[in-house]
Amino acid sequence: NLTLAGVDIYDPATYEEMDAMVASFVERRKGKATEEDARKILKDENYFGTMLVYMGKAHGLVSGAAHSTADTVRPALQIIKTKPGVTKTSGVFIMVREEEKYVFADCAINIAPNSQDLAEIGIESAKTAELFGIDPRV
Repeated sequence: NLTLAGVDIYDPATYEEMDAMVASFVERRKGKATEEDARKILKDENYFGTMLVYMGKAHGLVSGAAHSTADTVRPALQIIKTKPGVTKTSGVFIMVREEEKYVFADCAINIAPNSQDLAEIGIESAKTAELFGIDPRV
């Protein structure tokens, strides 16, 4: 019973605002990509989707089933970046089971985090849980 009514679907090959996206990407990468580089890079679904989020054309990006964690996270780190004051990137998985919700933090990004890293990951993961209406217990 899934409907896509009212959903905009964008294809990088035919996206009407590609010139603006390319310019925004080049500006965001500040000397790390030429216009030619940007046009090639933005053919990749993860980069294209991340730019749609960055430009406010999409609310989020679902990836990972056919892409590695690194290939999914890299565009976000390069384009959206981390929020100010956050030094360690981490991720969470949210699992819903009947009436229960679980947040599993940093299951795929940081290898051998130290105690300071773990503290920051725990704090930020708790904030993420709260955004989803989950009472965090770290």
